Amino acid sequence: MRASHNSVAFHQAQTVNYYQALAPSAPVSLPHRMGSVPELTPHALKREVRHLAATALGSPPLVLTGTSGVGKSQLAATFAESAWKRGDLRLLLWVDARSSEAIRIAYARAAHELYGHVYPDPADGARAFFNWLLPAGGTEPRHWLVVLDGVTDPADLDGLWPPGSPDGRVLITSHRRDFTGTSNPVVVPVRGFTREEIRGYLQRALRHRPLGAPDEDEIARRIQRAGSAARFVESAADEIARTGIPLDTYLDALAGGTPYDPSSAAKPVWQSVEAADRTAPEGLALSVLQLVAEFGATAVPEQVLLSDTGRQVLAELRLFACPETDGQAVTADEVRATLRVLEGRNLLDSDRVGTFRTVQAEARVLQAIRAVRGDGSDPDLARGAADALVAAWPEVEPGRAEMRLLQDCADALLFSASSALRRHDGIHPLLFRTGNSAGSWGELVDAEGYFRHAVHGLGDGLGDDHPDVPKARAQAARWRGARGDDFGAAAELAELLPAQEAALGAQHPDVLTTRHHLAWCRLNATSWDAREPLAALAEVLGDRVGVLGPDHPDTLATVSTLVAAMINSRNGVSAGPEVMEVATRLFGFENALRDRDFDGVRFAEALHKEMRRVLGPGHPDTLLAQRALASAHILADDLATAATVLTAAVDEAERSIGPDHPVTLRCRVLAVLVEDALGAEASQTYEELDDLATTQCRILGADHPHSLETGEALLPYISDDELRLEVPELLGDLAGVQAQTEEVFGTDHRRTRGLLRHIADAQARVGATVAAMMTLSDLVARGTRVVGAAHRDTLRDRSTLARLRGEAGDVVGALIDLAAVLSDQQRALGGDHEDVLTTRHHLAVFRGLAGDPDGAHADLTRLLADRERVSGPDDPATEQAREVAEHWRTEAEEAAG
Repeated sequence: MRASHNSVAFHQAQTVNYYQALAPSAPVSLPHRMGSVPELTPHALKREVRHLAATALGSPPLVLTGTSGVGKSQLAATFAESAWKRGDLRLLLWVDARSSEAIRIAYARAAHELYGHVYPDPADGARAFFNWLLPAGGTEPRHWLVVLDGVTDPADLDGLWPPGSPDGRVLITSHRRDFTGTSNPVVVPVRGFTREEIRGYLQRALRHRPLGAPDEDEIARRIQRAGSAARFVESAADEIARTGIPLDTYLDALAGGTPYDPSSAAKPVWQSVEAADRTAPEGLALSVLQLVAEFGATAVPEQVLLSDTGRQVLAELRLFACPETDGQAVTADEVRATLRVLEGRNLLDSDRVGTFRTVQAEARVLQAIRAVRGDGSDPDLARGAADALVAAWPEVEPGRAEMRLLQDCADALLFSASSALRRHDGIHPLLFRTGNSAGSWGELVDAEGYFRHAVHGLGDGLGDDHPDVPKARAQAARWRGARGDDFGAAAELAELLPAQEAALGAQHPDVLTTRHHLAWCRLNATSWDAREPLAALAEVLGDRVGVLGPDHPDTLATVSTLVAAMINSRNGVSAGPEVMEVATRLFGFENALRDRDFDGVRFAEALHKEMRRVLGPGHPDTLLAQRALASAHILADDLATAATVLTAAVDEAERSIGPDHPVTLRCRVLAVLVEDALGAEASQTYEELDDLATTQCRILGADHPHSLETGEALLPYISDDELRLEVPELLGDLAGVQAQTEEVFGTDHRRTRGLLRHIADAQARVGATVAAMMTLSDLVARGTRVVGAAHRDTLRDRSTLARLRGEAGDVVGALIDLAAVLSDQQRALGGDHEDVLTTRHHLAVFRGLAGDPDGAHADLTRLLADRERVSGPDDPATEQAREVAEHWRTEAEEAAG
């Protein structure tokens, strides 16, 4: 190719460029600036980029990367102008770096100005410029900054990286981020603008822009239509954030009367997509972007794309775009390679949420994908995305951050593609997975809401007879019970069960689940030893073993529920059908026949062992079994072992499911209570429990059952002598706790009745005996109504009420009441029950206080013999009976004179 005089023509990539060599001239004096630095917008956003602010002389090149319109060039211009105004630079070169030729020519022109020499070949000029940039010994340092703005391909810098120098800095802006090389550039992503930043920009821009009359100025017209400038800004910010319209384009387009064409922003995106498709495995770049775009602006776990289901969806998308691939399977390595290419071209951002690697598309990329897809979504793609999300969703999320990420992905699909997830064959499994995940992390209201939405939203059109509809209703009721309304949940499940059994049969897994939750809600609402729900759970266990197998998670859930109930009932020995069913599952039929008595520690150890084997040590259900084992040791008065078990449980929970999982927090609460029982200072226990209660309220909410449980555990400490509040303040706090608990559980729930017991104890501790008696009287009435007058708890509360009556001064009334309670307890519980022995002790003491020391001594002597036989001679209760018997023997001798 021929060139004109004093010019050189060169050819590369089908493009011919001409470099006109300039005439010789005198070298410029320093300081000097070359190139056109973009004008700074007067209302530009002030954005802090930590790496940019920290860039020092001699640092590796810094690459500001991001999609078009995020403000990369403005950031670079602001940095360059600030350094120039401070006098930090002797040379500033701004290069429009859209191609290697443009860069080389800019370098050659810089060399011409610095040396005054003519360089017919731009490559010679570039080398001369690089020589100038290198420090010269014995001369004054020449601090310089080279800005390469808008690099379109990192390969364009091959051989054109400015040399490293202690006197210089290199700043690059690009929509690419895949920069490598011997210069070791530092790549800094520049994120898109937040809505808050967009609002701030628009507010400042409007202050600098004079507005005309509404009939002549489109911006003024829109402000008038919105009602105020503030409302216009809010609306405009939403539109910009949603569509990715460049900030500096939006107002100008409106003012010119030409609404912004989103397709103009899509063009550079599609150019990048086409380039990525040429680099990545064939057809996969667009397929990956389409699948990611289904989740909107939400970050997506990489595993969604890498799962078998996700790769199947990608293969189907690629087949549509590239029929020549013939439906060939997509490999995980191909997906990873595609993600690297897309990230390198700033079409996707990668990040990490907890243990999950994620990818995310910015608004501009999403807008480009939507422009191709059209206004309507693709139902098949939406369902494929939902299938991939379910496939990638682990059985147990490793932390709350990961759970929240998965929930956000599900919400994005449920919001944007709800109709697509309403399948002809049922409700999409994503909704069931999302609801149960929310519930397992303590978000009980949300969990119930997901299933209500499944019934009234996605379930519309299926009909009440479709199995998924009652299944979703049962799950909604289950989480209704979990948040405290066990009575309401039980009523809902009882109404649902007959129709479900008639449609599916009593042995269907969905029916077994409903039966399990119904029995659990009834048990939890009334009493741990309620015979009817315990027997129902035993039947469910037998059926689940037969239908699902002994190791199915649902089977183990029923075993765990029964073991926990039997431990919490504190009966010590139980002979109901539940013991045989549980023992058969844990120890085998023959061993169960030989030993039908319930031993809490033995059963809990076996349960925990089975849970570890089947589910793994870090599964929440395994950890709850470990907590139940600790409770069994507590009831067996083996506090040291309980503490060891709980320490291991807390360590495993924090490692496997994180420190803020509801199960982790419950284990920590029980561990604190055990340490208190082992002798920890009351003030230390109170502080630790109070911190845990605060954490639970923050994470789960103040009305979560676990938060209320910990608050209830605090009651003995706020009435402790060292920590005691003033009595009026304490009584007010107790009334508030009672009101909150009744609002969550209702007046007759087991948890409410248990709280009243603690409140009465706290009231008695601070001397508010009358208030305690009123609380106990109310409690007895509720207990009689729910579990019956002959129930152990009702009888114990009557005994405590009678004792307080005597302590308040009505000794004779106490004797009458205690005698009546004793008779009922002996008939219901047997003569050797702990509650019977306790009532006999109080009755004997009040008999002495009533003036009959001989009778008191005789009663206590008989009680002591029974205590030694039942509890052992060294038991603390036996020791107390011995001391009190000796006291009344002395009193009787002194009275006899």
